[in-house]
Amino acid sequence: MESKVMFVKDLKKSCGDCTACCSGALRGEAHGHHFYKGRPCFFLTESGCGIYENRPESPCVSYKCGYLAEPYFPEWMRPDLSGALATPRVHEYVEDNETRRIPYMHVMEFGKPLSGKTLMWFIEKYFGGDIPNLLIDIEGGVHKIGRPDFLRAMG
Repeated sequence: MESKVMFVKDLKKSCGDCTACCSGALRGEAHGHHFYKGRPCFFLTESGCGIYENRPESPCVSYKCGYLAEPYFPEWMRPDLSGALATPRVHEYVEDNETRRIPYMHVMEFGKPLSGKTLMWFIEKYFGGDIPNLLIDIEGGVHKIGRPDFLRAMG
């Protein structure tokens, strides 16, 4: 019996039933209809995206949440399962006539309060070096964990 070796990069994650990015967590526009935090996409239906084959490139096609973008996110961290929509971002600013970029993970509650297990997973990934900086949007407040330059730049 021959066995096949699979590498992590070969495994493809998918959204499955998750519609966190369409449900009012992101800001954008689809075919003239604006959506933003608290206002879901006009084309979101009970069965998912009503215009999936015709959705716009930005933000719909190009957006990748942390679960899809980062290989270290386990299955239980899919936004609809964990209650956390994580988005890899880069904060860009000018200091001393030089453009600086600071990567971070923006974590937002989605659908339910962020559990201690989920919050600790992000903090452990920060201390383990997988996540360089964290911006956590929880219970109406924003909390930052990260390097001094990140904390200073994000105010």
